[in-house]
Amino acid sequence: MWKLIPVLKQYRPDLNLFMIDAPPTGLLLITNLNPGSKKLGDEYFSIVQEWRDIELASYGLDKLFSDAQLIPTSSIERREDMSRYFWIS
Repeated sequence: MWKLIPVLKQYRPDLNLFMIDAPPTGLLLITNLNPGSKKLGDEYFSIVQEWRDIELASYGLDKLFSDAQLIPTSSIERREDMSRYFWIS
């Protein structure tokens, strides 16, 4: 699942990626979605081929964390806190 972050960063740089340190596995929030984009579908097989054999150890944990903004859960405990990052109606 970790590969989703660098793949989206590479193929959909228009998206905003936010990693939340929510236990036990974390949470990835994605904003600025464009339902009309076909980029990932069009590139699916080349993406799989490119990323199939890449391991997290070789990619680098530091690089992964720099690929998306990390938001600690302690900073978004209240609705007002979340509105700093996300539009909430």
